[in-house]
Amino acid sequence: MIKLKDILTEKYEIDLEIGDTILRGKFKNKPVVVKDIGTDEHGQPTINGKKMLSFRIKKLMPKKTNEGTCGYGEDGKIGNEPAGPHLIDKKSKDDKMTKLKTEGRPMFQDTPNELAYKDFKKWAYKNRKAVKGILVKAVDDGRDPGTDIFLALRQVWLAWANKNAKEWSKIPNKGPQGKDFGRALAVMMKSDNLIIKKSGNKLTDLSEKYNVRKQSCKQSDGDRGTYTLSYTSKKGKKYRACHTSKKKAKGQIAAIEGP
Repeated sequence: MIKLKDILTEKYEIDLEIGDTILRGKFKNKPVVVKDIGTDEHGQPTINGKKMLSFRIKKLMPKKTNEGTCGYGEDGKIGNEPAGPHLIDKKSKDDKMTKLKTEGRPMFQDTPNELAYKDFKKWAYKNRKAVKGILVKAVDDGRDPGTDIFLALRQVWLAWANKNAKEWSKIPNKGPQGKDFGRALAVMMKSDNLIIKKSGNKLTDLSEKYNVRKQSCKQSDGDRGTYTLSYTSKKGKKYRACHTSKKKAKGQIAAIEGP
């Protein structure tokens, strides 16, 4: 345990040891394991090579020495610091490596991190056509639209994180927790009207002009169907039709759009 009284001569203690976890980063939400406690070139306390305090203690700072051009001080004495900027401080390089190893690890999320979601949202908007296609296929090919679209969203997040932000790639596996993660993401996207319609009543209402869904239905003549087509006319009237195949549903869309 490091004691600040050894530094400040004040009776303050920090209950901190090697192996403990602290929170760092701009928003103090990145867990970092304490691997090293030491001091920097200014004599200030550090954790994993990074400063512990937001201020410097003047009396701990090394005294400045007038140096020559070859790293020697006056009267032939060796200076305390390198003679020129061309000399690389090895400790500085070690500090950077420590930061990469301790703060670059993926952080587990039960639900999408709000800060990470801002970057995901920009990416998803640019790739909304492809993302929508993935979600539509998941709904069409599955039996439970809710579960299928939530798991598909989980997979979309994972694909984005692995390629663009690996620190946010550690999420629940497929299953109940994975479904909950996808559902939370769907809620955030619905709120932003991103692919999932904000005006819709369900999280499975995608922003499409025509919605073709694989589900049991009944046609006007009493025959059973397996695909439904839902759409809204230019006058705002909603329609829902039942078809025996996906091909026939798309055929109706072609007829509506007609030349």
